Amino acid sequence: MCSGLRSSGRVWFLIGVRNARGVHWRGEGGAQKRDIAAKYRVLAQRFTFEYPFVARLLEDIASSYERESDWHDSEAAVSKRLGH
Repeated sequence: MCSGLRSSGRVWFLIGVRNARGVHWRGEGGAQKRDIAAKYRVLAQRFTFEYPFVARLLEDIASSYERESDWHDSEAAVSKRLGH
């Protein structure tokens, strides 16, 4: 039961962090998301030993932004090939 609550709280935290960014505009490709991922990775490293659970959450956020940046890079490459 406790692990279910912990997992649920983790998901809501991750959603909250993503939503806290608000409305934004991004350029072509995934550079902006990579910069955000780097910010969260630095924070994760800072908290690794003292707060390992928080560090893992921050690393998960960084990984999610990194995956998104790769997707945006692929999308931009396809659009460029198609002439859009």
